[in-house]
Formats: sequence, C-alpha cells, structure tokens
Amino acid sequence: MGDVGDVKSYGSDCFFVDQWYARHKSGTPDVQGRTMLSERAREFPEFPAALAFMLVLPPDEVRAALEERLSFLRARLSELEADLTEGGRFLPRVFLVESEYQRAVLGAELDHVRGLVDDLLRTTAYDVLRISRGRPVEGGGRLVR
Repeated sequence: MGDVGDVKSYGSDCFFVDQWYARHKSGTPDVQGRTMLSERAREFPEFPAALAFMLVLPPDEVRAALEERLSFLRARLSELEADLTEGGRFLPRVFLVESEYQRAVLGAELDHVRGLVDDLLRTTAYDVLRISRGRPVEGGGRLVR
C-alpha cells in the first residue's frame, strides 16, 4: 500500500480520494455510501475500448493478446477464490462482498474473452478482412451475427 499525493493505492486499485469527496460533498458518509450503492457511476474501463482494435490488428496478434489476458484473468480469479475461501473461514460475508463482486466481474470477463478466443480460432484471416469491409462471412464466422 502506498500514498501518492491524494491517491491511495491498494494493489492495482486506486482511489482518488479528493475527487470522490468533491463529487459527494453533500451529506454524511452513510448518505454518500447509499448514493454509491444505488446509482451506477459512469466508469470507463480501458478493455472495452481496446476491443475496437481487433479489426486493425492481425488476427494472430489479437488471439495471442487475448490468450495472455485469459492467463492473467485465470490467475487473478484463482487468487481471489483462495482469498475468499480463507476469509470465509473467519469473516462474516458482509466483509467479503467486495471480493465476491470482483470475482463475479472477473468471471464474466473470463467467459467473454474465452468466447472471443474460441471465435477467433474458428474465424480465418479472410473472414476478418471481409468483416472489416462490411461484407457478410459465408459459412461460419461467428464474430458476425
């Protein structure tokens, strides 16, 4: 754990404390927490934006990058499962809900990326080129619906 100015860093998660308080000045912490629980924030993760590059990169590079991401996701999910199992031995569930949420999100991303890799294994470079030019793929390119 380290501090960098107004940024508190915990592993790979960063909390911009000053910005959060600036957006949520009104009310007490319980009101702020209730607001955060009930309202979906506009979050902009990098990965969905990166998916747009799939059409401009060679299919083999895309597949390799996604397989690398799969390896990371599997490892992180395994770590999280171990932490949850260990924590579940002595902590009430209410103290584990953040990790449970992370596990659910990681699991969904893992499933999605695995599906993309499977589709890329069945899609030829020719299919990808036709897709990028807006032409239908004959006989099996699953990346197009």
